[in-house]
Amino acid sequence: MEELENVESIRPKREIKGWLTLPDLIFVVILGVVSFFIRGIVYPKFEILFVVFTVINALLLVKPPKENPNQKNYNMMLLIFRRYFFKEYECYRSIDVREFDQE
Repeated sequence: MEELENVESIRPKREIKGWLTLPDLIFVVILGVVSFFIRGIVYPKFEILFVVFTVINALLLVKPPKENPNQKNYNMMLLIFRRYFFKEYECYRSIDVREFDQE
């Protein structure tokens, strides 16, 4: 008899290839189209490079970081901005290393 496995979720996975999902692909395409329409703001010889660079940056934003693989890079950047610029997640007090050395 075959072994039964626990089901993690009944929602279908929308992964296209590896870490790239359908909403991520839509985000990259929308950013690529927007950069294509505003390519006139850069020097004419660099217009195509601007669009390619923007699409590469969008791909790097939707890739999960090694430190926290359940999130995306744009989520981590948002948390960093909220912490340092808006002071939302300030520490209660700093940890003194000497407190742990005295034991």
